[in-house]
Amino acid sequence: MDLFWILVCVLCLGAGVALQRYWFSDRQQLLEYEKTYLRRNGSSAVFGDYDLRSFDGGKRWYAVSVEPDGAVVVKGLVQEVMPKLLTYLECRGALLKCGTESDVMTLTGPLGDEDFTLLKEFASFNVRRT
Repeated sequence: MDLFWILVCVLCLGAGVALQRYWFSDRQQLLEYEKTYLRRNGSSAVFGDYDLRSFDGGKRWYAVSVEPDGAVVVKGLVQEVMPKLLTYLECRGALLKCGTESDVMTLTGPLGDEDFTLLKEFASFNVRRT
């Protein structure tokens, strides 16, 4: 009878070690997935709705759409499908940060109509031409 309980304890310990290894492996895979497969989505007055995916940790971004059945359709590289969208998103982040750190922004160089529209949309302060 004592041998039976010893075997049960050994089996339980072995199962516990196996489960811990399995959990650790899954956690590592999830962390790797979160670093590699990235997503940006949203909407803007200039570009409309967008859904972007990167399958290589942000080196290349693709414009995608999701079908009603859940299938992801890759439309192409975002630079080809929606030119300037990535620049727009980076500038928006910089503008939001600038607007929270300072009330004054000085721009130098020419500012085209499209650039002005982008600036007006995302600045957290008033923007006007002089």
